[in-house]
Amino acid sequence: LQINDKNRADDIDDDVMMEQFVKNDESVIVIKACRLAVKDCCIIAADAVRQARLEEEKRQREIIAQKKEKKRLEREELRKERALAREMQRQEKARQKELKRNKRLLERKKNYPKNKELWREVALLMTDLARMEREEREWIAVNEKLDKK
Repeated sequence: LQINDKNRADDIDDDVMMEQFVKNDESVIVIKACRLAVKDCCIIAADAVRQARLEEEKRQREIIAQKKEKKRLEREELRKERALAREMQRQEKARQKELKRNKRLLERKKNYPKNKELWREVALLMTDLARMEREEREWIAVNEKLDKK
């Protein structure tokens, strides 16, 4: 209270001194206009500070919003990559299953009693063919030797 009372007393003393110092009305008007101008400048400065603070808060909110959006996009990208990896694994598993199935069916066909005999006959015919081709080459070689003599 003492400080406030002292400041108030100083303000009153300043006003009294000012009134004593300034005797004519024109000077009082000029001084009041100056005080009004200073008051307006203070209001304008306070508004400018408030506006700057609001703009800074808005900028900070935008930065936070951008960071949140970036994180959201990263999570979405990660989710898509995981889904793609799962889909690729599923397709690979299906492909392996199909290959295994086809191999199993081929084995069944080969080992099926009717087909087993046919496969044996094919193998026998292939060996016979190879033997006959070898014999043919031998006969051609013998024939050439006889022709030379």
